[in-house]
Amino acid sequence: MIKKLLVCSALLTLCSNMEAQNPESIFLRSYKQDLRTELNTTRKTIFPNKTVRLSENDMLLGYCHENDLLTGLGNNKASTFNCAIFLPEELINNLKGCHITNIRIGMNSSTNLESSSVWISRDLQNAPAYTQEITFQQGWNELTLDIPFEIDGSGLYIGYTTTLSSLDGLQPYEVFPIGLNHTPTENGLFIKQNDGTWENLYAGGYGSLMLQCTVTGQIPQNDILIKDVTERTGIHGEKTTLETTVTNKAKTAVSSIDLTYTLNGHTNQINDIRFEPVLQTAESETLSFEIICPKETGYHDIQVSIDQINGQEDEYPADNTATGKIISLSQTAHKKVVMEEFTGTWCGYCPRGAVAMDKLTREMPDNYIGIAVHSDEMETASYYPLLDGVYSFPSATINRIVSCDPYYGTNNNNYGIKNDILNMLDYPSAADIKIKATYTDQTQTRLDVTSLVTFYLNSSTNPYQLAYVLTEDGVTGLQSNYYSGATNLPDDLAHLGEKGTYITDFEFNDVARGIYDCMGIEGSLEETLQENVEMSHHYTISIPETVINKNNLKLTALLLNTETGEIINANQIALKNIPTTGFDQISIPLKATIKATNDRLIIHTPVHEPLTAEIYSCNGTLLNSIVFEEQTVLPTDGLKGPHIIRVTDGQNVIVRKLSF
Repeated sequence: MIKKLLVCSALLTLCSNMEAQNPESIFLRSYKQDLRTELNTTRKTIFPNKTVRLSENDMLLGYCHENDLLTGLGNNKASTFNCAIFLPEELINNLKGCHITNIRIGMNSSTNLESSSVWISRDLQNAPAYTQEITFQQGWNELTLDIPFEIDGSGLYIGYTTTLSSLDGLQPYEVFPIGLNHTPTENGLFIKQNDGTWENLYAGGYGSLMLQCTVTGQIPQNDILIKDVTERTGIHGEKTTLETTVTNKAKTAVSSIDLTYTLNGHTNQINDIRFEPVLQTAESETLSFEIICPKETGYHDIQVSIDQINGQEDEYPADNTATGKIISLSQTAHKKVVMEEFTGTWCGYCPRGAVAMDKLTREMPDNYIGIAVHSDEMETASYYPLLDGVYSFPSATINRIVSCDPYYGTNNNNYGIKNDILNMLDYPSAADIKIKATYTDQTQTRLDVTSLVTFYLNSSTNPYQLAYVLTEDGVTGLQSNYYSGATNLPDDLAHLGEKGTYITDFEFNDVARGIYDCMGIEGSLEETLQENVEMSHHYTISIPETVINKNNLKLTALLLNTETGEIINANQIALKNIPTTGFDQISIPLKATIKATNDRLIIHTPVHEPLTAEIYSCNGTLLNSIVFEEQTVLPTDGLKGPHIIRVTDGQNVIVRKLSF
């Protein structure tokens, strides 16, 4: 299966559907005054295109096409605009020695534009390496460089600066001169903000800058970049789907490729993978193909290589191989998908996110967990590492690897987010999580938490860490509502049209009161993973003062892969009516001394209560078990090689790996 990509990175783009709002000072706005169209566009501003005639030694490079539907962005006032695209080194390192000879820019409007220039820069913090003045016209603008700019193989920003001197006499769309298409790409839109900083607006879903450059020289005809082999889980001996991203770096459109992949020393070939439509210069797509998971559980390295492009050899083979990992599991865990929604009471489009989250909670209680991360009076500083990177509200991440609108989802359909959650459930999780919690005193100011995690693979390395999130339901307050008065809303949003522009008694659920730690608690799990062996983690949480009603609290445990940033599984419990214990009754983490001699295993603990000691083989088979207090001796006659020792008091667990 081949699906069209809009990006060249691991994260999918935030779906704009033209109703997203930026926090604090919004730089780009709609040309309309109607708030319900707040992001976008001139919608159908279409202008004559000039067909580019390229010689054999020319190639057109950019993130747009000359026949793309044009949209316009601006800030609804007289301003100076600085816009750029970025051509990263990995995209143009095969063009070293070639020259940029021509730059084309599509403008939504040119009225009252002054002091305009086109420039090329190797970074955005210093003066451009090349600048040339231009007088803009609406539509495509062709600029032949006075001095061709030589490409040295390093990354380049290509952009323009123009000043809208006045709004006098302008049509509504003309105050939004920046020309964009409708396709966001990772490096397709950089804007200099009012405070002088540059921002990559890819995550905002605006589209890509209508800008292309002509490159002249020894142009490659066949060259593909392959990267981002997605880490995948699967059940051992069964099929799983592998995905990798490819980008066309050459002049010739790619219609087919042949590839090979190597897994555990065995190489397999897949021929004649077709691209429909063809892959144009600088375009990316995701390739999906099935493989069989190795029978041995654990991490397995996989290498994917492009053999041929359109039946020809790759002219720049240095970047036609990528690596990744397959995680083979003995069984799948009960999976729950986590959506972290970024929202604000000031954001008039954010109510749709709350609607979707409430629906998901009702419809998928066993497979979905929602966390509302606020950027308002309910925000929590512990979520800043994620919140600081959010440019558009409402928005969301699913398991921190897919970014999208919390209602429309990645495909921009009404309540399309449910399909995204269901798709995420298709990938098995490597571990199950159980949570237990008690308040440590009658004032319920501290929470004692125990997580029990069981992995279904063996691995000498462990990239996983735990994090905990406290959320509160039933918080009421004031919410801005841009849907007020709308009559053409989907059924599940129709009630918002009946509300005022401010809803005074809006009910906020899943409000994040704190996360501990946002990127995972270091050392929260054992270093080595053993199949079907339960690990435990203890943690104490101080209940934040922002909590209004402790009976409405929920505790979520997140299992994070620190290498990929993915939430691989989670579980959640309600804290209403959980037990309260005195400090003298709190379970002390289990401690034990475990020593192996030639023919026996000696286990000593300071605990004066029944404990269980068990010996497992490395494949998870229980070989011996005994109940004891304080000290026991287990025979190890006949045991050779590594084995797993497990000691538990029924709540706490110690696991050790020993060789005999």
